Amino acid sequence: MMDFARLLESLPPELPPVALLLEPPTACGLRAARSRGGISILSKAEQPFAPISENLELESASLEALATKLLAPLGQPQRASIILGDSLVRMQVLSLSDFPSKEEERQQVLKWHVKKVLNWEPGDLRIRYHVFERSGQTATLWLTMGSENLIRALEGAFAKQGCHIGYIGGVTPELYGLASRKEALPNDGAALLINRTPGAVSFLFTERGLPQFFRCKELWDSDGDDAEMVAQEIRLTLAYQRERLGGAPLRVAFTRCSPPSLALPLEGAVGDNTEVVALRERLPSAVEAERTEMTLPLFGVLEE
Repeated sequence: MMDFARLLESLPPELPPVALLLEPPTACGLRAARSRGGISILSKAEQPFAPISENLELESASLEALATKLLAPLGQPQRASIILGDSLVRMQVLSLSDFPSKEEERQQVLKWHVKKVLNWEPGDLRIRYHVFERSGQTATLWLTMGSENLIRALEGAFAKQGCHIGYIGGVTPELYGLASRKEALPNDGAALLINRTPGAVSFLFTERGLPQFFRCKELWDSDGDDAEMVAQEIRLTLAYQRERLGGAPLRVAFTRCSPPSLALPLEGAVGDNTEVVALRERLPSAVEAERTEMTLPLFGVLEE
């Protein structure tokens, strides 16, 4: 997507049955077959994936090697989707009181918002938006933004292996979409989705099943003592929800920890009436063996 018209897409394209997850320190992929009865997993791949440095010229060889190692076990697909870890994208839930109906005008509104309100340069970002709720001229949107240079580098690395990347998303939006389609989110009250990896912890609050607030904290610089950092981020984020977002009682806190051994100290942080449950347990699937904590975001596009 070289211009802003291509950056802004309200609906994803028809997604291929191959999805790749790039979530440091691991990359994985699944190839599925779709039918009216659901999906079946045909093949899978997994490779180490170190955090990416800002110098993408130095990363080009490693990205090409990663593409080679991921695509070979998946049968050298010609098309695939990529899901980026939360630490590799920027996301925001926002409400706009005067959201235009014409796409050209929407582009200008979002471009202004990204530059003036978020203080980000839109030309440096690949942006996708989705309208979750609309009432008159007011719209609630989810913006997902990634580095244009990084995404071009990834597209180029996979293109050299004959694979076109047609859709790029983020982990938490895919988890939310999956939970929403499976009707796991409560339609009344608030819910919290916490995504924990070795490199980041992210939080998505929903109210009436709709996204309300998103936050991500990177953990790579925690000097190994990340359990206390995660506990502090949980306390701070829950305090923000209570004090700044209206403080609707949390009915449920969904968790995804990849790997499952990672600490997620919720005891005492959420209320006694808040149910804490792994998101995967609320999403029944015919391919339960392949739908692990690690691969769960991939089903956000494979089961689209």
